[in-house]
Amino acid sequence: MENRNGLCVDIRVSSALETETAAAVALVKRQLRKRLKPSSLGADKGYHSTAFVNFLRHKAIRPHIAQIDGRSTTGLDVRTTRHASYWVSQKKRKRSRRSSAG
Repeated sequence: MENRNGLCVDIRVSSALETETAAAVALVKRQLRKRLKPSSLGADKGYHSTAFVNFLRHKAIRPHIAQIDGRSTTGLDVRTTRHASYWVSQKKRKRSRRSSAG
């Protein structure tokens, strides 16, 4: 979902055996092949992993991923969460979840 207008940017159907982060990596790579480069990527706690955060940082995409209390993840720290754009992204993420649910 694109945050500004809530439009669907891409969609992918995958096996239930594939992890959420693997599917997200595939979507990001597809967008990059189309020469579309997101500046940030908002996601829920299911994407809170060091490997995924490192992938995003390597691609110069800011990880606006919901933090898990008590878990320290390299690359997902105050550098990201101190910015107002992180909090806006988290609010928008919740809104898009509600609208797509029903």
